[in-house]
Formats: sequence, C-alpha cells, structure tokens
Amino acid sequence: MHTGTIRIYTGGGKGKTTSALGEAINALLSGKCVCMFQFMKPVSRRGEETLIDWFPHDLLLLPVGRPGFRYSSQTPTRTLPRHTLDAVKAQRALKMALEFMHGERYHLMILDEINMAVYFELIPVEALLEFIDAKPKGTHLVLTGQKAHPLVIQRADHVVEIRDRKHYYHAGVPARIGIEY
Repeated sequence: MHTGTIRIYTGGGKGKTTSALGEAINALLSGKCVCMFQFMKPVSRRGEETLIDWFPHDLLLLPVGRPGFRYSSQTPTRTLPRHTLDAVKAQRALKMALEFMHGERYHLMILDEINMAVYFELIPVEALLEFIDAKPKGTHLVLTGQKAHPLVIQRADHVVEIRDRKHYYHAGVPARIGIEY
C-alpha cells in the first residue's frame, strides 16, 4: 500500500479551496473516492456542490456551518468561545470525519477551512493533531484555510502558502459565479 500524504493550503490569497478541489477532481477521475468536510461553510449550491451530480457514488461533500455565519481573518481577537453552537458543530464534524477516514473507503480526505476553525478556537488544535496522527497509512489528507497553526504545519508533508500579489478585487471587480465561486 502507498503512503498517503498530509498537505496544507494556507495563506491570505485566493485559491486554497480551489486547489483542494483540483486534487479532488484528479482523484475522482482516477476512480478514487473523496470525502470533503467544509468547516464554517453552510449548505448551498456553490459550484463544488454540483460535483456531487457528476460523482454521486465517489464524492461525499459535507458543509459544516450555519447560514449567516461570517468570520473575518482580520479579526484581531478570537471572540467565538468553544461552547457556541458553531464549536459544537465543528467538533462533531471532526469526530465524524475521523470515523469516515477510518472506514478506509476514501482515498482523499479534505478538511476545508479547518485551519480557520482551529484559529477561531471552534476546534482545539490538539483535536486536529490527534486527527492527523490517526490518519491511516494510505489516506491522503488535505487541510485548507488561512492561519494554519504552527504545530499543524509541522505535521504536514507539503505546505503551500497562497498570497495575493495583486488582485482585481482591489480595482472593484466583484466575485463572479463560475470564476471565484
């Protein structure tokens, strides 16, 4: 059996989830199964959710957030205590992801925005580290989101930091369906 890797997409630039989805599409087109938990994102019909229509038996996509939940990576203090509903949902989702990962059906596990869930203390960093350490040998794990914790980065095999050098948002171009989301 091959050895799965742990990869992180982090940084303030756009493209972390898109990069993870690129890996998911590559795995799906190779006949592999993918499980993606989207922390801090509510259910909606974003572009990634339409992938389920194309790969109904090989892709499990689970948004873990509530409508209206917003966070800002620029927030100077983390004001979301662990006992909030958001924290309960995030911690339950991580436990569910662990169960799914140990079912060994999924070649690729993606925890989208998990880094921000840890940053905002919805999930203790220790819980994510235990999850990483419990990864079966053949499973590939991708973690996305800004502000990846240094201890999580140490556990990774590959870390990509995405940053914007220039972005058309600053010129007033809004996000567009089919391009940014």
